[in-house]
Amino acid sequence: MGFAYPKLLEEAEQVLVSNVGTFDFGTLLRLESKEARYMEEFDEHAEKAKTLPKSTTNENKLNLYGLYKQATVGAVSTSRPGMFNMKDRVMWDAWKAVEGRSKEEAMGDYITKVKHLLGEAGAST
Repeated sequence: MGFAYPKLLEEAEQVLVSNVGTFDFGTLLRLESKEARYMEEFDEHAEKAKTLPKSTTNENKLNLYGLYKQATVGAVSTSRPGMFNMKDRVMWDAWKAVEGRSKEEAMGDYITKVKHLLGEAGAST
């Protein structure tokens, strides 16, 4: 059984170490369930992000892009696009700016950012 996120793996290892000989598969299933709920929330907010108003700044859009890529792909693994490819270069820079965050951290930051931007959009209408 594989885990996609380091924190959940850490929790599972602690459970295994502290319960040697009395392993409880229910605990492991709850950890997987927690991971699934978190991924669902992330996916829901990725859909909600598509409803952000056109007035959302490019800076905010790029920040969301970087967080999304970090959460779904992980660290940047490609070289920086050349200066004649400005669109891809700026997107690469946004992704690189959040490098070092775990997938869980990037998901959490993405969810928080989408909530904040949707709140701002709702307040301005």
